Amino acid sequence: MTLPRVAKGRRARFHDDAAVDQLFGIVTALTAELSVAFERIETLERVLARRGSLERAEVEDYVIDEVEAGDRAAQREALIARVFQVLEAYGAPPGGRAD
Repeated sequence: MTLPRVAKGRRARFHDDAAVDQLFGIVTALTAELSVAFERIETLERVLARRGSLERAEVEDYVIDEVEAGDRAAQREALIARVFQVLEAYGAPPGGRAD
């Protein structure tokens, strides 16, 4: 089952300025994304520590190839889209200006 990505009904307003609500939505989305990232990093560090198969220098000196760079770019774009989707839900940039 797939849930719709757009909420039905009126959007809750907490501040007189819609831009403040949009900013709060962005900060909330970033916090959620960062929380997930921290949990994954913690899991990876624990797994690697148990195996004893990684030295910090390996992480510091790691060089990505072109394929991995492309994958990371796609992941970064997807993150940006998720974080800023709140602006799409409002249908306009912060402050309602269409510069």
